[in-house]
Amino acid sequence: MSLNDPRIAIIVLREGTNKHEERIEASMMDSLISMGFNHIVDADVAAGLNNAQMLRSLQEGRGAGSAVGSSFGADFVVLGKTSADSASVAIPDFKGGYKQTALNSGRAEMTAKIIRLDTGDVLSTFTVDGKSMETNQSYAEREAMKDIARQAAAKVEEKFRRIGANADTGGIQITAVIRGNNN
Repeated sequence: MSLNDPRIAIIVLREGTNKHEERIEASMMDSLISMGFNHIVDADVAAGLNNAQMLRSLQEGRGAGSAVGSSFGADFVVLGKTSADSASVAIPDFKGGYKQTALNSGRAEMTAKIIRLDTGDVLSTFTVDGKSMETNQSYAEREAMKDIARQAAAKVEEKFRRIGANADTGGIQITAVIRGNNN
């Protein structure tokens, strides 16, 4: 309520690509909706900004916030970058070498910032790491991404609660004047 139910866009891109991480975006949006935010900018609308110079400028911290905000009516943007990889797991064979197992280790990371678009101010940043162990490399990577989606949703909720608690409410100040009778 102290933020006056702003319009919030969630944009999470895979590092080095224009691929949206839809699972992470959806998880973060769901978290904000459950907090009571009613104006979440549709991910498909935000996806239209993939190749825009404004979005690149915003990611690189070069401003352009108000231009992005006015282009699709957002007050805040949660802008994230992810990376993920997987590798097969080897264990020592006790003969000086290693033996491959049927397991694969998945690892994912997301770094995000919450930006107030009218000023371009970065209000908060966070990083989450996810891990998994699966029998298939792509599945291990996907499960690690699910892990960061859950963590990112919790972080976004925590950060917006903190931003809301610190917001200037601009409320009404009442001053009372009390006069007494000296009789």
